[in-house]
Parts: sequence; C-alpha cells; structure tokens
Amino acid sequence: MRMEKLLVLASSLTCLTVGNAVAGEIENLRTDCNDESARSCVLLAFRYDNGEGPNQTDEEIASLFRKGCDGKDAIGCTMLGAMYENGRGVTASETEAIRLYDQGCRNGYSIACTVLGQKYEAGRGIDVDYVQSNFYFLLACDDGEADACVSLGNHYDEGLGLDQNSDVAFQLYQLSCELGAQDVCDALQGN
Repeated sequence: MRMEKLLVLASSLTCLTVGNAVAGEIENLRTDCNDESARSCVLLAFRYDNGEGPNQTDEEIASLFRKGCDGKDAIGCTMLGAMYENGRGVTASETEAIRLYDQGCRNGYSIACTVLGQKYEAGRGIDVDYVQSNFYFLLACDDGEADACVSLGNHYDEGLGLDQNSDVAFQLYQLSCELGAQDVCDALQGN
C-alpha cells in the first residue's frame, strides 16, 4: 500500500513538473510574441489551440496567427487562412482565406501552395482554373509535397490546363511515391 502511494505521489510530481515546464515555455512564447517574434506568436497559437496554457478563445488564437502572418510567418498566414475558410474565430471569408493561403505560399510554405492548387482545381471559393492550379501544384511539388505531385501528375495524365503527357505524369507519380505517397506506390506496383 505504501508503494502505491509513493507511485501516485511520484506520478503527481512528474505531472506537476511537466505542467510547470509547459507553463514556462508558454510564458517564454508569450514574452517573445510580445517582442514581435512572429514565429513565437504562431507557436503560442498552436499551443493554445491544443489546449495548453490558459483557455483561449478562437478569436484570441486567430489574433496570434494574424500577428505571426503580419510578421511574414508563412505558417501563421496559412493557419489564419484556414480559420477564415472555416469561420473559426473570424467571420468566414473564402476570399480572405485564399489571399492568406497565397501569402503563405509566396512566403515559402508549400502546404499553402497545395491548398491553393486544390481550390483552383475544384473551384472552391474561386473559379476553376487549371493553369493556376498547376502553377501552385508545381510550386509545392518542387518543394517536396507528395500530394501536389500526384495532383500535377493527374493533370498531365488528363491534359487539364496543360498538354497531356503520360510520361511526365508517370514521372510525377514516381516522385510522389519517393516522397511518401504510399497509395501511389501501391498503384505503381500494380501496373
């Protein structure tokens, strides 16, 4: 019985130590964010969004992503775009989401480029435009985004917004496999 109490006490102390460490990290991020560190604002927003630290509203989380985006943090722009797309903490606006995804893409976050490619491909919040879709997929694929390579390969295979070219499509499928798209690897082995 005494050993069980010691284990419970040790476990409680471990949780308290971990909790104090997280609280210290959050305080450091808050201080750095207040000192205009865009990346710290984005990291703090992620921590709050994951339920760490004091409870924060979606509006406060969006504000931190905005501060990061204003500081040219590409991930901050992309996450703020997602919040606009979903109307979470801000008034829903596809136009603003697309603008922010574009900003994230142009600041080097390839996932934002993939999202834009998908939006232009499907006509979500914007007119269908395969040329624009291909542009964004190419940017992301060149940066190692497997999903973008698959989508660009599909466009080459079907001739969407560019000349049909099965050889280029196959090369893009191979590249996406190398980048970790297991379903594409499986499909290529089936050929």
